[in-house]
Amino acid sequence: MSSDIKTWLREAASRHNNYRCDEAADRIEALERALRKVKELSDMRSTHPMSSEADYFRIARAALEGKE
Repeated sequence: MSSDIKTWLREAASRHNNYRCDEAADRIEALERALRKVKELSDMRSTHPMSSEADYFRIARAALEGKE
């Protein structure tokens, strides 16, 4: 879903010469990179499922998978 949003934003930026749309797409990409790093960290660590750290890992995974 986020790739659809990024594509739409990039197209809007080019059609309307709107740098804000390009900035928004860049920001989405940066946030996705950060979430992927959190996911990679969770793959390398073994945390107790009830720890707060495990909650952050679950949130990052859900966000990358398009779940709320």
